[in-house]
Amino acid sequence: LHTYMHGSFVDFPALLAFLKRENAHGAVRVTTHEDTGVVLLRNGNVLGAYTARRPELEDAEILFDLAKASDAEIDVHVGVLQVPPPAALVGQVVR
Repeated sequence: LHTYMHGSFVDFPALLAFLKRENAHGAVRVTTHEDTGVVLLRNGNVLGAYTARRPELEDAEILFDLAKASDAEIDVHVGVLQVPPPAALVGQVVR
């Protein structure tokens, strides 16, 4: 877990390429004083990306300029993806 990495020293496309090689599940959040964006990952593949100003799922490129901002902070959150079995009852998953 790498939290609050300053965007000025992070090559955002290279970070996503690294997470792809690692087959990462999770999200990368980019925060600036103007906007916040998230890239969603499964098996290292980008499922989509969005920002507070552009909430529709798009390609990760929508965050590239945001990550270059002088006040950008980047949070990488990855872990094991745990999906409940298809036959699980809602009460077993949500408590």
